[in-house]
Amino acid sequence: NQLGPRLGQNMVACVDSDYDYLLQGATSTSRQISNSRYVFQTYAYAIENFQCYAGSLHEACVLATMNDHPLVDLVGFMTLYSQIAYPLFVWSIWYYRKRILNEFSIMDFCSFVRLDHVSVRHPEECLMAMDKRVKHKLRDLEHRHPEALEEIEAMKAELEKLGVTPDNTYMFIQGHHIMESVTMKILTPVCNALRREREEEIKRLAEHHVQFRNELTCYERSLLPVDVVLKKQDGFKDSPVYKKLEKDIREFLKRIR
Repeated sequence: NQLGPRLGQNMVACVDSDYDYLLQGATSTSRQISNSRYVFQTYAYAIENFQCYAGSLHEACVLATMNDHPLVDLVGFMTLYSQIAYPLFVWSIWYYRKRILNEFSIMDFCSFVRLDHVSVRHPEECLMAMDKRVKHKLRDLEHRHPEALEEIEAMKAELEKLGVTPDNTYMFIQGHHIMESVTMKILTPVCNALRREREEEIKRLAEHHVQFRNELTCYERSLLPVDVVLKKQDGFKDSPVYKKLEKDIREFLKRIR
């Protein structure tokens, strides 16, 4: 709030949107972010959501393992995750707009859309378990607030205009949660399996033990942890949410020239 009056052509602010973009002026912070020409926001919840952009996850696995085998359909996985989380996410936004935070907070919401153990062979199983939790909570919220059902449906249409759909909800959920409790939960076992595949290939192609050890050592030294790769890669630039931010910056630069 103290920064607001100082913003102008010579000073801009760049912020994570959190829920402020979706609250659409329901709080003073949301109003300041939405109404200022000199505040650039992520639109996605935070920078971590960009790093977890589904379209870039396969390439991140390739860079982390030097193995391009598409072991799991990561775009499909994140899409299905989003579809399951979406109806409960809309309720989360409703609660924040109503400021009933003691009844259903962001942390409460995240506890229902976390992933437990992820099996590379059957990644859908963890999503099925999450689906059960979400549906149980939805029944509870609908029972508590039947008067909100029409508002919830109207809010879905409003959120769609803001770029939130059932397929991309993960871009607007708390970034730290998406990184730690979703993306890393699926990428860690996937990358472990891909590395084992590559090590087996090195072993199979080696003509003797010394060659195997030398090539394995070279392979291991070339690897980066997948969380480091996620922070380095820029595949998120293909994301529609990022393009919206990019458009804002281009228009701002035109205005001040």
